[in-house]
This record gives sequence, structure tokens and C-alpha cells, in this order.
Amino acid sequence: MSYSKTHAKILVHLMFVVAIIILSIILTSHTAQNTLSTSPADLSPMDVVQQQLKALQTNPLDDKGIQHAYQFTSPQQKWQNGGWEQYSFQLKNSFCKELLNCQHFELMALDVHGERAQQLVKVINHEGKAFTFMFELTKYHSGWLTDNIAYLKALPAPQV
Repeated sequence: MSYSKTHAKILVHLMFVVAIIILSIILTSHTAQNTLSTSPADLSPMDVVQQQLKALQTNPLDDKGIQHAYQFTSPQQKWQNGGWEQYSFQLKNSFCKELLNCQHFELMALDVHGERAQQLVKVINHEGKAFTFMFELTKYHSGWLTDNIAYLKALPAPQV
């Protein structure tokens, strides 16, 4: 084999290796952007609500999505619910069931006053019907956590 053919084969192999490295970097960064956070520590109120909604939107049969959303509920809410199993039961058997495996959600108005926040959310459920919810959050030492999710029959009128 001649000298130039050997160099050509080495060059092709190097280009192949470089392409694989670049592809793996792209896929890793894309995956990292789509992963769910496990801690509310550095998240804004909007980020916390988004984390909960993403988890509930993709909730598998083993309820890992509900478990993930439960991590972002306040101690007060956890105490009122009596644990994650009760939280899961309430989500599945109340107006909140519309959040489970929804087609789409849109974060709308966010109102923050000190250590309290309200996040308005529009949800298109798995049947294509629209619902509006208000997530109420409080800032704790561990970060923003959800105290309550309220179903709104209609969007509130804009304040003048």
C-alpha cells in the first residue's frame, strides 16, 4: 500500500472519530437540557412549576412523574396530604387529573410578592380540553415549593 493511501485511510478514521465525538457532545447537552431537576434550591417559582408540570405530563404507569412533582411540594402540603401516596391519590382523583399526561401546558402570568408567588398555567389535557390552574408557592430555605394548585373555571380579568 502506498504512503498516500495509508494517510487517506488514517484521515478517514480520524474524521469518523471526530464526528462521533461531536455527535456525543451534542446529544449529551441536549439530554441535559431536557432532564428534570431533583432540587428546588436554585430554581425560580416558574422553574419549579415547569418541573412539576413536565413530570406530570410524562407520568409513566409507575407514577415516577408524580413522585418527582411531590419533591417540589411544600412541607405544609406534604403534611396536609399525609404522604406521597395520598398526594398521588388526590392528583388522580381530583381536578388535578387534567395535569396528568396532558398534551400541552403554557406558563402564563407569574406574580411574586416577597416569599410568595402565584403562577397561572393553561393546560390542554390528554383529551384536548383546556383548563386553567393557579400554582401557589412559598420560598423556603430549600427553595421555592408549591403550597397549592387551584383550578380556575375561567381566566381572571386583567387588573386595571
